[in-house]
Amino acid sequence: MYQVRSGSMRSLGVRQSRALKGVLQESSPRFVASRRLSSSWRFSALLRGAVLQRFERFVLAMTNASAAGLRPRRTVATLQTAAAPVAPQMSEEAASAPGRRALCIVGIVLCVLFIAGFIAHASMQSGRKHIVLDDEGLQASMITKAHSVQDVLDACGVALGEHDGVIPAAATPVADGMSIRVLRANRFSVQVDGQERDVMLLAGTVGDLLARAGTVLGPLDEVSPSINTQLAPGTPVVVTRVAYKVIEDEQAIPFRTTTKKDESLEIGKQKVEKSGKEGLKVIRTQVTYRNGEEVARVVIGEQVKAVPQNRIVLEGAKKAVVKTAAPKKTVKATPTPKPTPTPRPVVASKVTRTKGDAGEIVLGGKTYKYAEMLKMEVTAYTHSGRPTASGSWPKVGSVAVDRDLIPFGTKLYVPGYGIGVACDVGGFDGYQIDLFMETERECMKWGRKRGVSVYILD
Repeated sequence: MYQVRSGSMRSLGVRQSRALKGVLQESSPRFVASRRLSSSWRFSALLRGAVLQRFERFVLAMTNASAAGLRPRRTVATLQTAAAPVAPQMSEEAASAPGRRALCIVGIVLCVLFIAGFIAHASMQSGRKHIVLDDEGLQASMITKAHSVQDVLDACGVALGEHDGVIPAAATPVADGMSIRVLRANRFSVQVDGQERDVMLLAGTVGDLLARAGTVLGPLDEVSPSINTQLAPGTPVVVTRVAYKVIEDEQAIPFRTTTKKDESLEIGKQKVEKSGKEGLKVIRTQVTYRNGEEVARVVIGEQVKAVPQNRIVLEGAKKAVVKTAAPKKTVKATPTPKPTPTPRPVVASKVTRTKGDAGEIVLGGKTYKYAEMLKMEVTAYTHSGRPTASGSWPKVGSVAVDRDLIPFGTKLYVPGYGIGVACDVGGFDGYQIDLFMETERECMKWGRKRGVSVYILD
């Protein structure tokens, strides 16, 4: 700020000094050099200060000249020569002519200086632009002669990170009144494939963040929050990999046993007309995986590849021939016994082999001796409405056997079933037995078991 010197102010009148001081004080802020002004702007301010100093001197000179021309002082010598002969004197207009000429010259010089200063100031002001710089809420208003936004950032020492941005673009030319905004990138975390990644992003949606992270989503993958959600600073993004797999399992379909009357067989005898054969079905199951771990299984279909073939057993319907010599006997019909509940299987608590295939077995605290242990195939059957081959009605404990291998009346112990008696035939040969059960459901549950240890009790 330029100040008026005290010596110059004393020579002015009170009103003139106050007016000039007010003009200088009002104009002084325009000449304060800002830290961001260029050297040319400082030169312009100094030039205008010099012009004002010359204007001040002109005002002082004009005041002195007017005082000297209008009020000529009378000296003592003039009073002493009053009595002397009066010489011809100059008029007041002739006496003030040199002062007027000096005043005109000073005015011309002052006008020239004002015009030169105005031209210089206008040329200096032609490249100045007022702008506002905003860096994450920190604003600064400045005057600059920079040509581009990047030049403004460089002049202010504002550095941009790899992922930072600026609006308008860095190459945009600077215009008067422009507002420049610096955008700083935010750090976001992305959890995917068992890892957590940090990604820098200015702004955008969850989809933009995943694209920046290079994460490719599958058609079934899940994203939290949703992919179109606008990101807020500190929002974590979680990607869950979802996959479905269809597996196929083969499962056997058990066959059923049916009976047919055969007049060529005597009553009480049976014959297998057709052996049974299990069927085959394929079960399709959909397995759901989340991030590689199985979370659910759902059966989505079944397909039968082979239909089971039922076992057909022929039962004798031929009446026995009665000899005439023998007395007639009245045979009373034996009523069909009521179904008895299936007892719980007796499980052997201890098996001891004594010699060869013989040994002892403890069932329910009672010891039984067995003569032989056979590995057999064990199946199950239920009521057919007819008595067994031995003539008795079937009940729990009745066992159908191959009579060539196991005679009727032989006691057997079958693990998981208990003790039974051979009293029926099943139309099969070899190492196979058929256990009687009260319901078809129990038979289906038992199914077909191979390699079962069957103990022939003494």
